[in-house]
Amino acid sequence: MLGLGGCATAAPPVAASLARPPFRPVPPLARINAKPERIFDITVCLRPFRAAGPRLDAETVGDKLVVHNYGHGGSGWSLSWGSAKVVVPKALSTGQKDIAVIGCGALGLTAAITAQRAGANVTIYAKDRMPEVRSARATGVWSPESRISTEAAAPAGFPVIWEQMARDSFRTFHHYLGLPGSPVEWIDRYVLFDAPPGRRADPVGFAHYGSRIADLTPPTEALPGGAIRSRRRSPGAPRCRCSTSRSSAGCSPRNSCRPAAASRPWSSTRRPTSRS
Repeated sequence: MLGLGGCATAAPPVAASLARPPFRPVPPLARINAKPERIFDITVCLRPFRAAGPRLDAETVGDKLVVHNYGHGGSGWSLSWGSAKVVVPKALSTGQKDIAVIGCGALGLTAAITAQRAGANVTIYAKDRMPEVRSARATGVWSPESRISTEAAAPAGFPVIWEQMARDSFRTFHHYLGLPGSPVEWIDRYVLFDAPPGRRADPVGFAHYGSRIADLTPPTEALPGGAIRSRRRSPGAPRCRCSTSRSSAGCSPRNSCRPAAASRPWSSTRRPTSRS
């Protein structure tokens, strides 16, 4: 959040002052209690993916207007509200106020709520309901460019559409910060790399648009080797470092422990997460 500035003898350079909003610095790191026996759940889920990006077009089937809203890869939760702002106006373009939404995952529910707020009468048709839907198994972190499309197949104008969806979704998620039950909250995430942080090998050629919204979230910060101590090991056991990311439930189902050199770098970033 930005507030009003006070008086100053000289204004800072415009580029520097507007480049990135102020974020809370990374706090001192406490010892991470990451052990295999603390894993409380492992979930696996398929991600509907389209190389050209999510399908958001409309077509007429019989006497009905059908508006598509699927194929967001690993970005369904993150882009859900922005995607709804793209497809709902198309559904209401004929003046019809009775809207049917098929599916009640993240994309279906946000589209239904957006249509209701626009004055539509919405009926949801779904095979399963929460928490049995696949969206309930998603990580629920801010990952708007996760497997969203490939560089080669994405249409020329898609990056602009993606950016608008990401910004609209981020703005909406902000409205849920601080509410009872913490449906959306900021978390600190720590990732262990075997090599200097950078883009991993990608034989599929996924598109990367994160630089278009770099102003929304804090940058990743590299931590020096040894910043986080390895857990105590028994004599003869291989040395390891434990990587973890705090989930909204308090501890991560993805804690892991792998052999690590003392100089192996850590990176830290701060991003919002939503509870499913």
